[in-house]
Amino acid sequence: MNISAKITSKGQITLPVEMRRELRIDFVVLAELVWVLAKQLKRPKVEIVGALRLVAMTGAFRFGDRHILMQAIDDYAEMSADFADFLIQRENEAAGCIATLTLDRKALRHPGFRHPTE
Repeated sequence: MNISAKITSKGQITLPVEMRRELRIDFVVLAELVWVLAKQLKRPKVEIVGALRLVAMTGAFRFGDRHILMQAIDDYAEMSADFADFLIQRENEAAGCIATLTLDRKALRHPGFRHPTE
């Protein structure tokens, strides 16, 4: 079966009919998608956040933990760090970590991150 999703120039994802059933999307794939939309296609953040929310709420898609994903999307919408940073921090928090260490100055504005020297 030849399965190929397409991303339009506007950042819209088109799935072939055979993929419109339950599909697992790894958080790494979402992080890469956000990177492509933001850096390569130069889509505005508000549009990317809207697309993430739509994907997250689509029942046909499965994720590691939808609650973690929604928290990361909310963080990304409100703050200036990368989406991948928020996914990592929220997964660490769910695993019981009190903080995620980072050198990223933008991420350090979020209370879930700490600088390694603190």
